[in-house]
Amino acid sequence: MAHLASLCRLGGYQRGYRTPGAAGGVLVAAGTLVGVILVEVLLIVFTDHYVVGGFLFFAVVYAFVHMFRCVANSGTAVHLFADGLVQTSGGTHTPVHFGAVTALRVRGKGHRELARVNAPPVRLTAFLRDSEELFQRLGQTALQRRWPAN
Repeated sequence: MAHLASLCRLGGYQRGYRTPGAAGGVLVAAGTLVGVILVEVLLIVFTDHYVVGGFLFFAVVYAFVHMFRCVANSGTAVHLFADGLVQTSGGTHTPVHFGAVTALRVRGKGHRELARVNAPPVRLTAFLRDSEELFQRLGQTALQRRWPAN
């Protein structure tokens, strides 16, 4: 990573941001499922009624959505440097020098996209740990470098 950053002249390393691991998402889903089953069993034992609560159903659905997001985004990382960043996803490293960025755009569900000169945009997922801090730093950089607001 340091070699790639020095080749691209990205400056000094500041911080790394990673997505939660796939195992964490699986554990959240499994824990939620066990909790819902336990609540259902307790309702049957103490009330003699089988109740399918909407809240319990949506808890299970959310847990599995969270699990799939964890698995889909696992291995994604963003390494922030003084003059750019490197996004790692699926073994591919994408260096981005802030001098080549033309705009910082907000996309659906809080994702950000860095539009670049003569290169495809780089999409930064909002699923990174401490993504708000990263996006705040990028927002400050956008103001300093006078990127258009989108």
